[in-house]
Amino acid sequence: MKNEFLKWCRKLGEAVMLEAIKIMVKNNGRTFRYLEKILQEWSVAQVRSVDDIQAHERLKSAARRDTTVPFQKKPSSGGLSIFDELRAGVGL
Repeated sequence: MKNEFLKWCRKLGEAVMLEAIKIMVKNNGRTFRYLEKILQEWSVAQVRSVDDIQAHERLKSAARRDTTVPFQKKPSSGGLSIFDELRAGVGL
């Protein structure tokens, strides 16, 4: 694991490694595998600095917002609540 950690440090730099560790801790990550997933994602995205990380995270956040679908309200059933409907159906 030490060798893998040092490999990532050489590849992405110490500042990027520190930011990855901060994000891992913030998200309650507890394993080296969690850290490695973050680093792999950043490596694919060609993240090389803290500014790159911030830009990448903003893009991810915006993408999540764009794909969020709000719950649609169901049309009301004549003003009765579900409990009223259940009571009427059972004869209470």
